Amino acid sequence: MPDITVPNTFVSGSTSSAQEVAENIYEPTTPPNTLEVGNGRLDKDNLEAVSPLISHDMVRRSSFAAPRSSGSTANFDFFEEIFVGDGWSLDNFRTSFDRGIGVHGVSASIYTPWPATAVYIAWNIVAIIDDAVEHPGGAVSITLPAPQGKHLLIPGVNGVRLPALARRVKESTLTLVERPTPSDEAMQDAVQPDQRLFSGHLMVDSVNLSELGLTGTKSPLAPGYHTFEVRLASKARHVRIKSCNVTSIPLR
Repeated sequence: MPDITVPNTFVSGSTSSAQEVAENIYEPTTPPNTLEVGNGRLDKDNLEAVSPLISHDMVRRSSFAAPRSSGSTANFDFFEEIFVGDGWSLDNFRTSFDRGIGVHGVSASIYTPWPATAVYIAWNIVAIIDDAVEHPGGAVSITLPAPQGKHLLIPGVNGVRLPALARRVKESTLTLVERPTPSDEAMQDAVQPDQRLFSGHLMVDSVNLSELGLTGTKSPLAPGYHTFEVRLASKARHVRIKSCNVTSIPLR
């Protein structure tokens, strides 16, 4: 942190000027000469040099990081009718992202209050996915199909898809919409795990901005509001999101 030489000094017994007092506290200049740099402009570079000398009680909230978190524990249901048209392939990430629907609770605004050195984002989603298998009734035997993975969860930052972080999720239960006959009910609960978990994290910094396609106005390192989302693209009859959350931490 640079040495601070305030622009105005006061003589004991004299009348001080409110404007001069304010200038000593906050007047952004280069080089810095106000008390504002004593806390709000601490950054990663000068922190490393003085970190053994600074304890948490000396630092104002959000000086180094400004974390935000959101989530949901309510059920969200997605049906095949909302994914318009059948002539597109889940193998095409561009089309899947464009047709995908943002999952509420894991799609959020990220606020960066100052030019950031890095932005860390972590998320998780718990989902139940129908495999669209039609069940015969009565005593007819059931042949269980192999999971097809007909569902994509694709993260994106500021509208830029991140296919390297996408996950192709396999079916997790049989016929969420149409229950089998009572004699086969136990099979539905036993054949496959009930839930799928998608957890991930992303660290955006100056090194990987270009690689991720997040340069210029798409950069989450710039001050202001940004977006993070996970979009669901699916061919299943029914996908139920049971819970999800996202945490973002911009770092100075």
